[in-house]
Amino acid sequence: MLLSGGQLLCQDLQSILAGSNTQLSEAQLLALNNFSIEIDTVAVHDGMVGSIDLTGYSTYRVYIKTNSPDDFVGAIFGADEKPLYLSTTGDFFQSDFGGETPQAVVPAFFDAFPSLEFDSWLTIGISQAYSTDLNEGPLNVLYSSAQDWRIPFEEDGTSFAISNNTGGGIFCLPSVSNGVAGTEQRVLVAQLTTNGDINGTLQAQVYLEGDNQNGTVQVTLCVNDVNVLGDEYTCDLDSIYGCLDSLACNYDSVALIDDGGCWYALPNRDCLNNCLNDADGDFICDENEILGCQDPSACNFVADATDSALCFFDVDALGICGGNCESDDDIDGICDTDEIPGCQDSSACNFDSDATDDDGSCEFESCAGCIDAAACNYDETATIDDGSCSFAEAGLDCDGNCLNDADQDGICDEDEIPGCTDASACNFDAAATDDDSSCTYAEAGLDCDGNCLNDADEDGICDEDEIPGCTDASACNYDAAATDDDSSCTFAEAGLDCDGNCLNDADEDGICDEDEIAGCTDASACNFDAAATDDDSSCTYA
Repeated sequence: MLLSGGQLLCQDLQSILAGSNTQLSEAQLLALNNFSIEIDTVAVHDGMVGSIDLTGYSTYRVYIKTNSPDDFVGAIFGADEKPLYLSTTGDFFQSDFGGETPQAVVPAFFDAFPSLEFDSWLTIGISQAYSTDLNEGPLNVLYSSAQDWRIPFEEDGTSFAISNNTGGGIFCLPSVSNGVAGTEQRVLVAQLTTNGDINGTLQAQVYLEGDNQNGTVQVTLCVNDVNVLGDEYTCDLDSIYGCLDSLACNYDSVALIDDGGCWYALPNRDCLNNCLNDADGDFICDENEILGCQDPSACNFVADATDSALCFFDVDALGICGGNCESDDDIDGICDTDEIPGCQDSSACNFDSDATDDDGSCEFESCAGCIDAAACNYDETATIDDGSCSFAEAGLDCDGNCLNDADQDGICDEDEIPGCTDASACNFDAAATDDDSSCTYAEAGLDCDGNCLNDADEDGICDEDEIPGCTDASACNYDAAATDDDSSCTFAEAGLDCDGNCLNDADEDGICDEDEIAGCTDASACNFDAAATDDDSSCTYA
């Protein structure tokens, strides 16, 4: 079963559609005999109800009468094997502010919208929005997209049925009070406001004595006449089955379920098999009449003719029944009086397609030539092709000129070869006929492979880019940027740096260690050495 509208299905509806009463006890089965329908008349309307004219309408409430105060009605449903239907010979009143159940009914709105009180709906036990204070619960609405019962009932206010294999209806959970029969031993299942007579069949799931485990039963109850109350009801299911195709001969405007038995009139006939059109009244429809000669002795006799036509009894020289040709001397099927003389040879210059009798006038030379208008030597006066046609080469006109030569270089656009046409470019293409601005060039001083054009010392640095200078890193004037040594290097004297300072001068006396002269530097000593620069403690004294 398809559950729609966002409701939660909290019970096994397969048991509703496919359940059985055969597992019940004898007492439970006997209890089913006491189930019936009771209908109360709520109001008989005769005038306006608020802004709505309900003259001729009556409001009824439909109850399921049960066997025990504890019986619980859990669902009102319909399916293919157990159809539910409610029909009226008039229509059901539906308030703009109500719904298919009374869950939208709020009594506080009755003053503003009085007709809401008489809205038509299906229910289980409640007549307005449910109250949690009374342990009432919501009504869950079930329907299928193939048979949405809400549309005919709620939107159109017409009779409806739930009869397909998907099924539908309403249900409530066994934990709420809605479906309890109570002391009156009955449960409200519908309010119907209609201007006609009601007929219908209700399918109900009931929990006997409130037992939703072992006491679940299914009950079929019938509503036949709202004016007759009692315990005996006979379900008139046949009244809802019939042909629903309005084009069929047996269309049933009252039926709610198609029985597959539609039948239709034959073509051009009505449902009583009478012709729709029979001008001559011969019981053969005008569309089926066959016009023809009905005299068997006539040469144009038509055995199947149903409507008489002119008869002929003689054939002419061409063998035509009723014809008027007197002679056909050449037996060519053309009456002599209709013959057209002329040249019948299609290869002749003066061929006449209308000629029926060749008169020997054919001529073959005066009109020979090229008859193809696309040829260079087309002859508009020629009527016979002599095979002499000649044509321009592709892309050229008959004078050998290009048909397309945008740059007017004498090379047809179709034959142009794009490429670099500058011989000085690295990518020069000798075959190119049309420069496409793709040329690339070597950098100054380099060839197309990036090699120097001039490099006298073959050091990989172009002569134009060489930088002269001292390239010896040990020289005082070493130039790190120089790429070509120009013999300008200068060097420090031995033992000195480039500024003339000693490289080694341990005693910092300004005399390089290599130039020091050891000896006695004390002038009072006997062995004083005036040349000594570094006293070596060798002095002796008197």
